[in-house]
Amino acid sequence: MEIIQKIIIHKYSIMLYIKMILKKSNKNYYILFISFFTFSLFFLGFFLRENSAGAGGYNGDFGHVWNNLLLFKNFGFWEGVDATAGIGENKYKSSRPPLIYILNAFFNPFSNSKESYIISIFFFSIFTFILFFLTLKKKYDKELDNSSIFLISSIILLSPYFRTSSYWGLEENFGLFTSIISVFFFKKIQLKNFLNIKIDLFLLALFSSAAVYFGQNLIIIPLYFFLNIVLNAQVDVLKKIQLFFYYIIFSIPFFYLILIWDNILPAVDSEARETLSKISFNHIGYSLTIIAFYIFPFLFFKEKNILELFLEKFKSYKIIFILLFFIVGFYFINVISPLEREPLGNGVIYKFFLLFFKNFVISKYFLYLSFIISAIIILLYIDDTRDYFLMSYLLLSSTIIAPLYQEYFDPILLIMLLLFFYTKITFSIKKLLFLYSYFFIFFVVANVYYKSNLFLFFKS
Repeated sequence: MEIIQKIIIHKYSIMLYIKMILKKSNKNYYILFISFFTFSLFFLGFFLRENSAGAGGYNGDFGHVWNNLLLFKNFGFWEGVDATAGIGENKYKSSRPPLIYILNAFFNPFSNSKESYIISIFFFSIFTFILFFLTLKKKYDKELDNSSIFLISSIILLSPYFRTSSYWGLEENFGLFTSIISVFFFKKIQLKNFLNIKIDLFLLALFSSAAVYFGQNLIIIPLYFFLNIVLNAQVDVLKKIQLFFYYIIFSIPFFYLILIWDNILPAVDSEARETLSKISFNHIGYSLTIIAFYIFPFLFFKEKNILELFLEKFKSYKIIFILLFFIVGFYFINVISPLEREPLGNGVIYKFFLLFFKNFVISKYFLYLSFIISAIIILLYIDDTRDYFLMSYLLLSSTIIAPLYQEYFDPILLIMLLLFFYTKITFSIKKLLFLYSYFFIFFVVANVYYKSNLFLFFKS
């Protein structure tokens, strides 16, 4: 009788184990199916020449990209650089430094025709996605399996801005690549406990510096890593000096560009955008709504629910003081630089209120309310003071950008939330599916809004 009982218990244990394996296997297949669907959708968007961010098309931003590329291909390095300063008859039209065009003109063998160049940037963007997966794996390897990491990394393939840049050879994805690979080398350095890191330290400085040459707004990338290493007591003084030396060397070409531009932007764009000559304080409010839009789904990745977070945070007088500061600040913003109907930019929330309310006066009140709600969402999410540094930079830097486009935050903010931020988040299959669904809906809405070829394909 005792033997039979043992056999039954043993058999029951085996059945439970098999059931658990099958359940886990089904979960992985489900996640991999969604990831494969997203990857297929990314390829479909390329073949249909999707334009879900409004900047795509041969008559869109690609026209400027191709003309800038021809400057360097036809006239050489120095004349191309001079063109960024408005010197000579050739005009360089971009708000970014010319490194993108220098690399592609002299090192991309597929830059001789528009079509081959676009295809080369598309495959470069796929490599950027693979690099994102590998970097996430390096950070979350102990918390998540490969299928879950693959699902998270595939979310950038839903970004209308990443997609449009991938399909139309635009500039943005180069900055994403260098930002992600910088994290990759930083994680390598951390895993080595800051020992035997000479080559990794050099590569970290090289790629994080390159990010700035692909977009001035990415100056936060080298600054973030520099402060993390310099303020770390584990790192010896010699390595800190070495890193400082690398950054000084890599910054020299940019100082030269600032000298010939007399600005932080190339001459033509700095004049058109009134960069450094005009401060737009109302952009802080718009930036809050854009940032909160990306942070909101991550609120559900916190250990506590939203109500618990709210009650906990607002027990602190410090949080109430910050919120009051925002409210009073927005009042003065309305006096200094009041909200006006603008044809370009300002993010998804701004566009929603413009579409929903025909009367701009009414939409202004809802916009101010959305600024406050967005500030609350951000305050609820952040629980590490180091993340306030990143947030402050994003808000303050937006005041010198005109117009303020959502593409300045997407998908770099998503990448920063997953790779840069210290705020603790927890994962589960339900949370991951919610995150994916959230950005999938945004992807669909963007395609409908811009009436892209992908939207027309599915509509027909």
